[in-house]
Amino acid sequence: MTALSPAFPLTWSSETLGGTRTVLVAVEGELDRHTAPALCDHLQWLLAGGPTRLILDTAAVSFADIGAFGVLSDIGRAARSRGCDVVVAAAGPSLRRLVGILGEPAGVTLESW
Repeated sequence: MTALSPAFPLTWSSETLGGTRTVLVAVEGELDRHTAPALCDHLQWLLAGGPTRLILDTAAVSFADIGAFGVLSDIGRAARSRGCDVVVAAAGPSLRRLVGILGEPAGVTLESW
């Protein structure tokens, strides 16, 4: 994964899985109110391509605040309106803690929680 800038503490990579309409996005770093808009833009761009499933691997997210929850909520709603499932397949401790406090974001399935 390549950082957008040395000062931007969040990176991600995305790939379509083997001839399917499933996209895997691996996210690493600090997912907060400052970095969340850039990731949200990328996820919205991916949704425009018409996937049926969007899998987020957030195991390497080292910090998550309300911005992370906002991204999940926004993408969950947008994906549902397009017939796409959003799955958080792996989550690090900070994101698990945040969801434990705020609850499961609408439109998002939490696996391996």
